[in-house]
Amino acid sequence: MWAITCDPGIDDAVALAVAAGEPEFAVAAIVAASGNVPAGTAWRNAVGMAALLGLRVPVGIGAEVSLDGTRIMRGPTSHGADGLGGLAMRLPVHQGAPADGAPLVRGDVVATGPLTEV
Repeated sequence: MWAITCDPGIDDAVALAVAAGEPEFAVAAIVAASGNVPAGTAWRNAVGMAALLGLRVPVGIGAEVSLDGTRIMRGPTSHGADGLGGLAMRLPVHQGAPADGAPLVRGDVVATGPLTEV
């Protein structure tokens, strides 16, 4: 069982799809933190990707700032404002508040994004 920490932009969405399609890679939880996009957007993308891929796992929200407490600076990027190149609106919509991500990260971890939750 693996916990995945990510900041779902396009690259992490692909990584989640690969993990979901690998039978020997059991995803136990996903934690989405700030990186390519703010933490709230990353969480929304992670929840939508999990639903799209049939992953029935908890999805937590991680840090909005770096480990030293400074704000993460972003510039123009190919990920776009929604992190998914304008396609986030096509993901399944989740109603509800995100869980705190820190308690979800236990045991083996795959980090495709910031390491603030590890």
